[in-house]
Amino acid sequence: MTFIIKGKIIDCVELPQYIDKVTKEKGEKQFITQVIVPTKMKNGNVRKDLVDIKIDESKFNEYHSKIGKDEEFEISLYSKSSITLKAV
Repeated sequence: MTFIIKGKIIDCVELPQYIDKVTKEKGEKQFITQVIVPTKMKNGNVRKDLVDIKIDESKFNEYHSKIGKDEEFEISLYSKSSITLKAV
């Protein structure tokens, strides 16, 4: 299941690599883009949420050049535990 999320790109960041304490092996490189997403509330006000979206290294430079611009992302939900969705 995928969703569309729209917002303004604030930053692109390379996260520190995970290092296993026992084996000292490094994990994969991880990259995120930080996006401000406007959400309209029931009372008519707009709340701005900061959302971190994981991206591939190949897309890092593309999104980095779009900082300050609005962008549309197609995202999928991922969790190690089950996800519960509620209709509103």
